Amino acid sequence: MPVSVVSETSRLRVRLVEAIDDNGNEKLSTRTFGNVKPDVDNETLYNVMLDILGLQEKPVNSIFRVKEEELRG
Repeated sequence: MPVSVVSETSRLRVRLVEAIDDNGNEKLSTRTFGNVKPDVDNETLYNVMLDILGLQEKPVNSIFRVKEEELRG
């Protein structure tokens, strides 16, 4: 039976460095940006996020794209 994938939602999760503790470990916070168009390519999305995140003071630790897809058989 062939299985099809239906792309449902896409969002971005960004980890920001809030502070560095006495041992040199980063204290991180997470921000989520929802309703990202699933058909936007990763490079464009990454570059737009860097531009947006450049408007705030906290350093960026990492950027994740989270896709939720439904499998139909």
